[in-house]
Amino acid sequence: MNRLTDQKPLISIGVPTYNRAASLERVLESLVSQSYTNLEIIISDNCSPDAAVQDVAEKFAQSDSRVQYFRQTENLGAAFNFKFVLDQASGKYFMWNADDDLRSDDFIEVNSRFLEKNKEYPASTSPNALVKDFSDYDGPYVDFSLEGNLYQRFRKFFENALRSHGILYSLFRTDVIKKNPYMGKDFIAADWAIDLFVLSHGPIARQKEGRIMSSIGGVSQSGNHFKNYRKSVVDDFFPMYQFTKEIKHLLKPLSIREKLKIRSMIFKFNHIYYNEIMSKAVNRLRSMT
Repeated sequence: MNRLTDQKPLISIGVPTYNRAASLERVLESLVSQSYTNLEIIISDNCSPDAAVQDVAEKFAQSDSRVQYFRQTENLGAAFNFKFVLDQASGKYFMWNADDDLRSDDFIEVNSRFLEKNKEYPASTSPNALVKDFSDYDGPYVDFSLEGNLYQRFRKFFENALRSHGILYSLFRTDVIKKNPYMGKDFIAADWAIDLFVLSHGPIARQKEGRIMSSIGGVSQSGNHFKNYRKSVVDDFFPMYQFTKEIKHLLKPLSIREKLKIRSMIFKFNHIYYNEIMSKAVNRLRSMT
């Protein structure tokens, strides 16, 4: 690397992966091709049974010194894997990259430049879209930012929560994201809790340049979404119970009126999820008769 590149801050990229060799290869090609080059790329393989995952990861680790590969001895779940790659990060900035998400070559360049110039922002991202076909997508992108005072940031987040996927894949200040208390925890909307924690430290910008394309078909879009997070019968009737409990301290700075508004917005999601759970339960019973 030249001296100009060396002067740029190190950026850490965490790639938690499990059993997706083909998409992982596309992801790593996208990351090593970023226009911003002072990177460390941390792959954590959650004990994939498909040996091709290890083959792909080792190929990149051997050909590019910026790539580090860790293979877990057992599958400890997605929450563990996301925490593991963050724990290994040593850069000034950090981002997660799912093993089936692609970014434009300028994503890191654009967002790191913004964060270097705007110290009050703990994170920045670019427009994102959920797609079926990466090679032939020309549809709309999600492009809302989360700015204003704390209440305005929280309110806008919940107004857009069902299309907030790209926020978790922002470029974060590492010292902020490492302080969040939700890493390694499994509950419905844990990713939202992480987003809100970052928002409690300041606004999240959305740049006009750069793009993220995420594959449709992740855990949150699967039929097993609620089953994966169910801990007790309480979760059947109050799916957002644990989430509400976990973020309680984040709402403390708000006025009573503002807290009530945010809680009412959360309750609406609880109602949505409850109806979905009950609908699936009824369908299962009908299929048995």
